[in-house]
Amino acid sequence: MSRVQKTDKKQRRRPKQQRSIARYNAVLDAAARVLMRQGYRKLTMSEICLESGQAYATVYQYFGNTDDVLAGWVNRLMDQFFLSLSVKVRANSRQSQAFYVDVLIHDTLHHIEEHALVLYFLFDGIPQLLTSNLVQTMEEKTLWWIYAEFYPEPAANQAAGYSPLIMTVKVIIGYWLQRILTYRKGESRNAALAQEIEELATLVKRYLCLE
Repeated sequence: MSRVQKTDKKQRRRPKQQRSIARYNAVLDAAARVLMRQGYRKLTMSEICLESGQAYATVYQYFGNTDDVLAGWVNRLMDQFFLSLSVKVRANSRQSQAFYVDVLIHDTLHHIEEHALVLYFLFDGIPQLLTSNLVQTMEEKTLWWIYAEFYPEPAANQAAGYSPLIMTVKVIIGYWLQRILTYRKGESRNAALAQEIEELATLVKRYLCLE
């Protein structure tokens, strides 16, 4: 029987103080190490506690189960990425929409590639429900970032065309997953990455009528 846990989207507690944030990140980093060493099916809260050096009570303040920890890791990955991407976009203001599509796809695929090993073990063999939840999180965060960065006003959101953006985000996330699930340890894929980025960017820009 597959192990399916209910992931609590409303995290039990979010760290605010510097020391608490450090402990929280230590738990996420430890979970990633255990995941790569043992795989999803052998990932337990006990192993995460031992690996992180944090007390059980501390870990359970933030997470109800291992799926919550993995969801937290994905959320942190996305938040860190979009924070850095926002800095880059704001440093290149008043560019064309096509330019920002190129930046988004280039940076996201490189970011995914940097964390490909952890992501491979994360998505390899996990229950379908957890996969769906994680993919939904990635899609929602990507769409939220696009609107927050480029269409902050509600009227502008509607004018931007909600449906095309949703489909675009789904295509990009789907491509991320394809790269993650075809990852092979020790394999260098950098040579083909530039061409894949160009092809995906061209596809997206044509769909959004930016070419």
